[in-house]
Amino acid sequence: MAKTDPFAKLLADADKKYNISIGPMRGIATDTKFISTGNMSIDYAFGGGIPLGRITELAGAPSSGKTTTALQAAVNLYNIIVSGGDPEMGIKPDDHIIYFDYEQAMDPDYADALGLNIDDGVVQFSQPDTLEEGANYARDLIKTGRVRMVIFDSLAAMTPSAKAEADIGKSLPAIQAKL
Repeated sequence: MAKTDPFAKLLADADKKYNISIGPMRGIATDTKFISTGNMSIDYAFGGGIPLGRITELAGAPSSGKTTTALQAAVNLYNIIVSGGDPEMGIKPDDHIIYFDYEQAMDPDYADALGLNIDDGVVQFSQPDTLEEGANYARDLIKTGRVRMVIFDSLAAMTPSAKAEADIGKSLPAIQAKL
C-alpha cells in the first residue's frame, strides 16, 4: 500500500478547511493589483503601490508622512471608484474606502486638499474608542464586498478594550500585540 504524503494532503485540503489558497509564490503574487501612493519611491519599494487585498503597514517616525501616504493612495483609489471603477482591478463604482481615525486627529480640510472628497459617501470615517470596536466593524464592512481599502490610523493609538476599561496603572503586557 502506498504511503500518502501528509504535507501534500494538507495543501490539498487547505482551501476547503481554512478557506485560503496555498501554493507557489508566483501564482499568488501575479494576481495582485496595486493602487499608487503618488510617491514613485514608495510605489517601487512596494512593487507597484499599495496592494489591493493585502495588509500593508506603513511604519516611521512621527510626522514622517504615513497618514499622507495612506491618504494619497486613498485619493488614487477614490478617483478610480468615482470614474466608474475598473473591472480589471475588481474595483466597482459602488465601492468604498473606510478610514478609522484612532488618533482622532484627522483634518478634513487636509484630506480635501489632497483631493479626497469626504462628503460624497465613497469615503467613510470613524473614530472608534477601542481596537476591537474598529476591527470588528471593519471585518463586517469588508464582508459586504463593497470595501476596497481600510485605513487604520494608527496602530499605536489603537487601545484594546481591556486596557481602556482597566484600572489606572494596571499592567496588561502584550494585550495589544496579541489582538
